[in-house]
Amino acid sequence: MKKSYNPISDVRNESVEVSRRLYRAISDVSRHLDDCRGRAQTCSDLFSPSVETQRVKLREYCERLIFSDPVGYGRKGEELLWRKGYYDVVTTAKRLRKNNIWSPLEVAYMQGHLAAGVGHYHHLLFRLQIEFKLDLHGIVDFPLQIYDGGLMKDKVSSSSNTLDSGCVDWAKQAAHRCLVYLGDLSRYFLDLYPRWDSGLAARYYLQALNMNVDIGMPHNQLGTLSGTSNYGLDAAYHYMRCLTCRQPFEGAEGNLRRLLEKNTQWLEEHCKSQNDQVEDTLSIHHAEHIHRLFARFLLLIDIWFFDKTSLIESHQVCHQMLLDLQHCLTYTKPFPNGDDCEMKAGQLDLEQLSIFQGSEEIQDRPEYLREDLVFKMIVMSLLCMTKLQTSGSQQVSAVVAFTLAMFSQLVQQVIHHIQDSVFNISFQSLPSPTTIASSSLELNLTDFSARDGNIKIPHDGINISQQPSDQSCTGESAVPLVNGCADENDSQEAKAVIKKKKSKLLQRLRKRRRRRRRRLNSSEDSDLSDG
Repeated sequence: MKKSYNPISDVRNESVEVSRRLYRAISDVSRHLDDCRGRAQTCSDLFSPSVETQRVKLREYCERLIFSDPVGYGRKGEELLWRKGYYDVVTTAKRLRKNNIWSPLEVAYMQGHLAAGVGHYHHLLFRLQIEFKLDLHGIVDFPLQIYDGGLMKDKVSSSSNTLDSGCVDWAKQAAHRCLVYLGDLSRYFLDLYPRWDSGLAARYYLQALNMNVDIGMPHNQLGTLSGTSNYGLDAAYHYMRCLTCRQPFEGAEGNLRRLLEKNTQWLEEHCKSQNDQVEDTLSIHHAEHIHRLFARFLLLIDIWFFDKTSLIESHQVCHQMLLDLQHCLTYTKPFPNGDDCEMKAGQLDLEQLSIFQGSEEIQDRPEYLREDLVFKMIVMSLLCMTKLQTSGSQQVSAVVAFTLAMFSQLVQQVIHHIQDSVFNISFQSLPSPTTIASSSLELNLTDFSARDGNIKIPHDGINISQQPSDQSCTGESAVPLVNGCADENDSQEAKAVIKKKKSKLLQRLRKRRRRRRRRLNSSEDSDLSDG
């Protein structure tokens, strides 16, 4: 009997065999690269021509493995590409540098390595969109743009267009991981150039969150990127968001605990007793006061988020923190000269514009509570409340009361700002009642003929007088205004004069309308009689 020939099974077996050979080749190259890293004495040894050749082979083999068998070997290929191709090189170079200072040659090597990684992962993102028909419009700000209008399209069978759902799901997850890797590579530039813009790395992390908000890894990376910005509040916020995601990153809990321990140590060293704190509230600098506010808030977060039985009384810390919040909410946005910003013709000075755009110094030591900081404090309180409610802790009532007190202070502050802004605008933009009265009198008096009166304005002030020459205008007294201001009685008299003028004008208009109506009626009657 002849053996039955099945071409589909043969193709599958062949692809599996190719994937196995690629994986073995990648393992061999990885071992060779590990040996080279172990023998390296300087950063230059990591970038020798032979090592670079092996690293290029590794990238090529990993990319072929990823797209040849996405479901079986895709995840392994991604990990090997990232760790052996990029991450291990960066960590080894940091260890080999002398005195934690990069030499110009080392900076050049590392910059080329990181730039190559950014380009490679951009290439992988574009290829994922092509191979698996991923539509990343609205998710990333650099989606693949394909304009094939006017091109002839061959007829393609429907079977070739169908993609395995498992492959598509893997492709979406791989695109998400590529965005995280791009953020890491951009973050490593900060080690080479401390003044490098951290917003580039945050951009990739935020796009990864936009793609899949259930994965907590981007939040952990954002916390690492934040560092000590805003006295650790930003980092604690992102670590907590990472731990409360559906797929949290395990290392975020250790990062958060270490951050909160450092905050507790600072609070014990710098903060005094409660009585001394109340006396120094007005004399303390704004940045130091906000630092103390965040330190006490993070101490409460440490107690509530991990449900600790605190050695100190938490209600005292809550009271002190709410007092600090009340004072810090009154701090206004600073300006370079210490004065209020005055906008002339819709333009701002360049120095003042830099205040609104933000800078690293302002991020490290904020002198007023920005809206994003208040938002993060509220979210962190709500996260503690949710976690304690889930675990059935007895500290839920304390967190609820504390959060409500914060909301109450914020609402009071908003009402206060609205009242101040409305009253300032109304009193600054609107003229005084006496000015309105004088201007309206001038307008009304000019509507009359010359025989109704005379207007006299002396040099020492504004004096509006009217000499009666008609019966309709008799019995009206003059309204003196000295230097543009008058007392309340004068303003009331002016208002009474205005009301009388308006009523007389309305009476005259009504009489004219009645005369016109009579004329029209008489003309219509004459037309009917003629007919």
